[in-house]
Amino acid sequence: MHFLLNVYSDSQQSALKHLKDTKINLNNVIIMTDDFNICNSDWDLSYPHHSIHADTLHKISDSLSLELSIPINPIPIWYTDNAQDLNSVIDLMFLRPNHRGFDNHQIIPDLQRPSDHAPLTVSIATEEEYIHMMKQTITKNSKEEKEFIKELGEKISSTDTSNIPDSNSLESIIQKLAIAIEDLWNKYSKYVNITKCSKK
Repeated sequence: MHFLLNVYSDSQQSALKHLKDTKINLNNVIIMTDDFNICNSDWDLSYPHHSIHADTLHKISDSLSLELSIPINPIPIWYTDNAQDLNSVIDLMFLRPNHRGFDNHQIIPDLQRPSDHAPLTVSIATEEEYIHMMKQTITKNSKEEKEFIKELGEKISSTDTSNIPDSNSLESIIQKLAIAIEDLWNKYSKYVNITKCSKK
């Protein structure tokens, strides 16, 4: 099982502070992404400054064994309607390095509207999984099921429970009945393969 962390950190960096102060017990995080609200020269070459919040974010990603992904097309992600402001990069993606399922992400500016953020995408390769297992079962409505139920009823009805003076006697009766049930199960059940298409 793998996990994806979708993080929105406001201008006060509330989510970042929470992640920093909270021990996350997740060992299989492969993606951490979304709007971190941090302008920084590490991921935006047009921004000439370094933010202390970027150091915190890198520590968090390191603790999750993630690395900053460099987009295939490094362009702005947040687009402003104010001519006084510059478009910037505040949406980021951190990926598990050397993961065979994906490489770098991509920014899709054509899908930006009506949001002022361009979406980030990453392709994750999946492999067909073949599950080969066996289960022991009695086919429903089969002759074996009917015989199993019949003999089970006979075993239960023939169990002598007229004299149970103590817990040891009760335990002995239960054990004998359990052995009888197991013998019947082994007698009438059969092993079948379990696949992804098997019915429950």
